[in-house]
Amino acid sequence: MKAIVLTSLALLGSDALWAQDSTYYRQNTHHYVGVTVEHSLKSGYKMNQDYDYYATLIELEYQKPLIQTIKKNVAVNLLLQPQFNLATYRDWKVETLQDTWEAGVNVGVIFHAYLDDRSTRRYFTISSSTGPHYIHSTPVRQAPGFIFSNNIRIGFHYPIYQRINAEVKIGVRHVSNAGLIRPNHGLDNVFAGLKLTVSLGKLDDED
Repeated sequence: MKAIVLTSLALLGSDALWAQDSTYYRQNTHHYVGVTVEHSLKSGYKMNQDYDYYATLIELEYQKPLIQTIKKNVAVNLLLQPQFNLATYRDWKVETLQDTWEAGVNVGVIFHAYLDDRSTRRYFTISSSTGPHYIHSTPVRQAPGFIFSNNIRIGFHYPIYQRINAEVKIGVRHVSNAGLIRPNHGLDNVFAGLKLTVSLGKLDDED
């Protein structure tokens, strides 16, 4: 009980300090809508593997503050990404490239690490998201149909004109179905892409 009280007092004290120092306590007012196009640079993580799977992701995006304050120049936003993706694949069973498609939605969290206490649209990002998808056809290592798409990305976001922004990013994706249908060895990719967004919230003079 004593430990809980001391921890609560420490957290309250930390919030008071943040509130007194604008460097550590600002309002996260920015909402974004945008579109992202990503292409897989590499299929899988091994040098010698029994399949190729290359995808182009076409994602709509919506962001809103998950935590309303920016502390120590880090903001936290909710991330929503409905998408329709085109892909090609081959493996030991089918040696010629086959066309396929994916559709689904990802939900996650994105962290904005601002360059200084004035910047609101120039920042590094790291995001994690997951969600249900459908794949029409796949290499034999993975059953087609319902799957989960798990993603991690890092990037750099910057303004380019008035409310329009751009972000370059790179990351990894793993898709599988959590063992619901066999086989379920998963498909892995390394992606790079470009995102364009429109700011819906208040803009800083700095931008």
